Amino acid sequence: EFCVRYLGTIRLIDAAKEAGVSKFVLISSILTNGRAIGQEKNPGFVITNAFGGVLDEKLVAEKYLRSSGLDYTIVRPGGLKDSAPT
Repeated sequence: EFCVRYLGTIRLIDAAKEAGVSKFVLISSILTNGRAIGQEKNPGFVITNAFGGVLDEKLVAEKYLRSSGLDYTIVRPGGLKDSAPT
């Protein structure tokens, strides 16, 4: 689990650079930077990050991508659901 969220993403970024990929798109999470914007008590942040610090790990991966030199887009979706909007 840890390797997929953090080390796995870093390995993909490195492999993309090595392969000459022109653009890297990373799907992250809406509250990934929650600590930086004072949202550590936000219920969404607390619940999501309770699973092994997943948001903190996503932030490490985002920072690695930003410093990689690759052209990139980071998408931070919120509320992904399988049901119709209400």
